[in-house]
Amino acid sequence: MSDIRLNGKMVSFTRITLETDNLARIENDIGELANKLYGMPVIVDATIALPLDHILDLLRKQGLQPLAVVEGSLAEQARAIQFPVLAADPAMQRVTPTEPAAEPKNNTFGMKNKPSSTQDSGNGDTLHTEVLRTGQRLVVDQGDIILMADMNSGAELISAGSIHVYGTARGRLMAGASGALNVHIFCQKLEAELVSVSGTFCVSEDIPSEMIGQAVYISLSNDGTLEFNLINPS
Repeated sequence: MSDIRLNGKMVSFTRITLETDNLARIENDIGELANKLYGMPVIVDATIALPLDHILDLLRKQGLQPLAVVEGSLAEQARAIQFPVLAADPAMQRVTPTEPAAEPKNNTFGMKNKPSSTQDSGNGDTLHTEVLRTGQRLVVDQGDIILMADMNSGAELISAGSIHVYGTARGRLMAGASGALNVHIFCQKLEAELVSVSGTFCVSEDIPSEMIGQAVYISLSNDGTLEFNLINPS
């Protein structure tokens, strides 16, 4: 028998993307994030060059646990100190969403018909009415995202708030990308490759089989694991 065993484990983590070289602002934002996610393992991405040692120090002082950086602006510094570097995400087309949604959040999945027009609903949600195709990514930095169509395999739907899909949800769905905890994923038909709520994720092989192909909502339980529930249990 081998003395080495390979074991899989679901790990909660979040990804921090840094898009400014204002270190004071970064420190403030990391502090706010740590208030919500103290002790959370994090992966660091950056769109511009930054002093990696300073960023790692900020994260650790705030009680966060840096695991790796994403290939890009920080990779050379990371390799110099033998800090892990993860492969960059595959190139994807960033999709521009439709304007704010016409229906309030508390009517989601209660609607019988799609809204006939797009207008400001006053709740900051974003509506997208087209199929999200393979290789497309839809990112919403504030509020919820409501997709009134199908989502194909290989597509990504990323929201600071909750995600609502009025169609078949394939691809990767990530709610609470800004660190918000009280968010959900709602799907009319769940066939996702990956779902994530506030950094806790589950791949398709680990989604409960009785939830596949069903109308489902997904949330973060009190013990930090993903909880799957049928929207209309029989």
